[in-house]
Amino acid sequence: MKQFVVLVLALSMISGIAFAQDLFVRKDKTPEPKSELEELLDEAPDPAASEVMPEPQTINDFANQYYKNCTSQQHPVLKDENLELLCGCTSAQIPQQMTVEGMKALNEDSNEGKLQRGRMLLMVYAPCIQYPTYALVYNQCVQNPQIQTAIANYKKVCDCLGNGMGAFMKKRAPQHIEGALRRDIDNIDPLRDLLDSYAFEETSQYHMKRCIKEHGY
Repeated sequence: MKQFVVLVLALSMISGIAFAQDLFVRKDKTPEPKSELEELLDEAPDPAASEVMPEPQTINDFANQYYKNCTSQQHPVLKDENLELLCGCTSAQIPQQMTVEGMKALNEDSNEGKLQRGRMLLMVYAPCIQYPTYALVYNQCVQNPQIQTAIANYKKVCDCLGNGMGAFMKKRAPQHIEGALRRDIDNIDPLRDLLDSYAFEETSQYHMKRCIKEHGY
């Protein structure tokens, strides 16, 4: 998952209200870590591990095992309640959107496996993408020294920004995934792809200005 840094370049006074004049997202150029799809599949129960634990028999068994694996691992971005929200959200989607056969096929190198991985991203992960988005945006925002110095109530502003970008990602992720699946693109990572997009940068600017006006002073 590619990290990004929210930067306020200049604060200007307009009608007595200071707001972010320029806001952009810098992407680091370090080698890309494991994709969101790979992270997601790591969390899924592995049918081949039946020697260690009983293989799930029902879709609720799969959902419960998924939740346990998800909450027990060390996530690169999410901690505490944010991790609980993501794990709870994704595991709750599994009984509604997946089947036992579909869950078993997730790790298969086959057309069916590819189909189920796409379904998992579109129907299970995309509805919950706002949680990692919020954590990324909020953490990078509150840790930015320029924002801490320039904005009095910077934590409220960062919370507002995180919620705004989370809502944006939840709306855009299904469109992005559907488009990639239609083009038969492998290794789809909607979070990283959308973080890299111009639409994300532009929307970040809009929400930062709005949030500073509403909560900055």
